[in-house]
Amino acid sequence: MQKYRAFVLSYLFLALLAFGPLARAVEVDDISASQVELKDSVDVLNQKVRDVLVEAALATESCNMRTFEKQVLAGLTPEGLINRTFFGGIERFAIESPDIERYETTLDESIYKGTPLARAFFVVAGKWFRIGQIFPSIRLNGQTVGTDKLSHFFETGHAVYKETLKENTFKTLSPKQIENLVREAIRLEDENLGLQITGIKSFGDMHAHLQGALFWKALLSADGGWVSCENQKLVITQTFDFRNIVQPGWSEAINCNVYAEGPEASSLFDSIRGPAPSFVSVIKTNTQQLEAKTGHRYTCPVIPQSCITARDRLQKYDLRLTPYLDSLMSPSCAKPAL
Repeated sequence: MQKYRAFVLSYLFLALLAFGPLARAVEVDDISASQVELKDSVDVLNQKVRDVLVEAALATESCNMRTFEKQVLAGLTPEGLINRTFFGGIERFAIESPDIERYETTLDESIYKGTPLARAFFVVAGKWFRIGQIFPSIRLNGQTVGTDKLSHFFETGHAVYKETLKENTFKTLSPKQIENLVREAIRLEDENLGLQITGIKSFGDMHAHLQGALFWKALLSADGGWVSCENQKLVITQTFDFRNIVQPGWSEAINCNVYAEGPEASSLFDSIRGPAPSFVSVIKTNTQQLEAKTGHRYTCPVIPQSCITARDRLQKYDLRLTPYLDSLMSPSCAKPAL
């Protein structure tokens, strides 16, 4: 494990030098954003994805589904190390589009100020380089979600699909395949996309991974209902709509994160600075200060009833996930609201 952490640290060090602000441990602050009125971006983002799917179908010859898959990927995220390693094209669009309202904050103004994430840095040639960065949150289908969830759905969802589900060309999956899908989504957050790197495990990310993988499986399956072959040309037969996908479980203000504590929280970035502060205690202090200042609830889950909605919506998205719901919802959602 220590060798693995050393490798990741070395990789991030080199990436930081090569790519600057893109090579960072990126988190979002849905909690602070939860009380901000933002225009819903669902129509803008829907149209962006629909255009990608139609253009990919038009560019596919002889209804070849492998070619279609490549065309969709190229439309979502142009091929390249920076794009596909750090954040995808739809996320970048959401961050940059003038038609999308965003909540933006800095690490020192966010719910994470004073946490191990805020203390993570490199010193290179006498210069100080911070690792952590807060990406924007948006309103999507009525939910406050980080722009990162778009990459977790499309890019990471595709990776999970390739890893666990692509054993046949049909949408029907075995119970073992569903189990493997859930295990992989959880593993990513327990390991290199979550706890082991940033000290933060996002259940919202897990929901996006799962739903994204199942979307890709349906999109590329012969019986998935998304495309038909007419005169040797693919035709999109469904209308992509985030309203059928995004639910409260995507929001880190509802499906609350879990944090590493003690030595585990400081082993990657904080080893030269002494014991790391507690994620939980620092975030609690920050939350209490926000509540005292504004009179609004910022304790996660900020809308406790939405935990029930999130659970129900994930189950309805795919009933095969029913046996795993307890593992996919934050422990905070299982506790009575105070």
